[in-house]
Amino acid sequence: TIYGDSYEVTEAGIERIGNNVTITYDAICFDGCEINQLSLYGSCSIHNTVHVLFENEKETRKEILEMEPSIEAKFYSFNINPVYNECKISFIFLPGSQFDLYWFTFKEAGT
Repeated sequence: TIYGDSYEVTEAGIERIGNNVTITYDAICFDGCEINQLSLYGSCSIHNTVHVLFENEKETRKEILEMEPSIEAKFYSFNINPVYNECKISFIFLPGSQFDLYWFTFKEAGT
């Protein structure tokens, strides 16, 4: 699901993400993996802060991602605390955001 003040869903991704936009994936399964890296592919004209919530039956955990401006789309890669099993994941774009998100990926420890 996606909701918030301003965004545009395009063939390429979710563009013009602005104030208070949340993108939620209800069930991403990491069974058998220890995920410790998250990469976003996109661009932003200003510094952006994104909160990523990982929620499962045991806990809710937040990672804070800081992205420097880049007019051209690029990878923004972050080391995160290990994620296991199935969880709900929410990307929360804070007030003042200006981001074009084309895709994201998670990587397993050691890969």
